[in-house]
Amino acid sequence: ISMVGRYKLKQVCPILIQQFVSESELGYKLMIAEMIYDVGCPDAITSFRTVLKDEKLDELQYFCKMLHENYVFANNL
Repeated sequence: ISMVGRYKLKQVCPILIQQFVSESELGYKLMIAEMIYDVGCPDAITSFRTVLKDEKLDELQYFCKMLHENYVFANNL
């Protein structure tokens, strides 16, 4: 997953999104969310807020909210 972020491989965004949704381990979810942000998958980044509405883990909600806000700020959206 870290290679995806390093080389900005946008073609794997659908796989990252699918893995993010199906992953149960918090550490992996955080890492996948960061890679989605690093790659710059706009559809996935903007969907962080909707995907996490039912999320029970406060740490994951906070992390994804910050990634979403950083993306919006950086891209003047």
